[in-house]
Amino acid sequence: MMPSLQPTNADSIAHVVRQLFCHPVKGLTPSPVDRAEFRANWGMQGDRAFALMFDDLDQTPAPDTPWLSKRYFAVQNDWHDLARVQCHYEAAAQTLCVTLDGQRVLEAHVDRDRPAIGAWFSAFLQTCKPSAGARHPQYAKLELVGQTSGNTGFRDRRAGQVSMIGSATLAALSTLLNTPIDPRRFRPNLILETAQPWEEFDWIGRRLRIGHVEFEPIERIERCLNIEVCPDSGQRDLPLLSQLKRKFRHTDTGIIARVTQAGTLSIGQSYDII
Repeated sequence: MMPSLQPTNADSIAHVVRQLFCHPVKGLTPSPVDRAEFRANWGMQGDRAFALMFDDLDQTPAPDTPWLSKRYFAVQNDWHDLARVQCHYEAAAQTLCVTLDGQRVLEAHVDRDRPAIGAWFSAFLQTCKPSAGARHPQYAKLELVGQTSGNTGFRDRRAGQVSMIGSATLAALSTLLNTPIDPRRFRPNLILETAQPWEEFDWIGRRLRIGHVEFEPIERIERCLNIEVCPDSGQRDLPLLSQLKRKFRHTDTGIIARVTQAGTLSIGQSYDII
């Protein structure tokens, strides 16, 4: 389980990158990273580089499959039990390591062993139940799509932005529900140290600079029921969405930002709002 973010004294706030997350396979639980490369008009390198695609729709799964909407892929939002599956991608070895409930179940090369990867996830999905609003609720064979070159990206938005959220927002939600909130529920790329809840909403229309990397905050993220799903068990265990509506009269947490200047950044680097 990931550590939650606790309230911080506003007088001692250091405007730094607090956590970084990469999602090697779209729709699965993210992995924490210490540093990451960002490409202009693309996003975080390696984020959602791969996806698990159904083979019963109007597109043929292939390594160079272009960006497609969520209905083509098996994602945690539609199949909550996928949260039990943890994936770690070793870029140098091009190896995907998969663990289920803490036990390693698969280690495979993402090019040579694609049939084995697809077969394992296809079998696992047979044990799962789709959510009520699943875009693709029927069982079908899955195939791994995406390229090891890093030139494929299956993010929620075609433009390939990144998502970020302030630490004070997460701390406020932990206080509201009187329980630690795992930030992975919100599937962010960056968590930034902030003094006030929803402070990041005020960045929209400005620029965010971290070292040599520059972002253009674009819009707030409207959330769905997936934030109520535990990123370890796949169980809906916290009424986050309804509490957001009741207490704050909106369901927004975090923002989307476009990468306008490329570079590499690390945890602990300071940021400026311009």
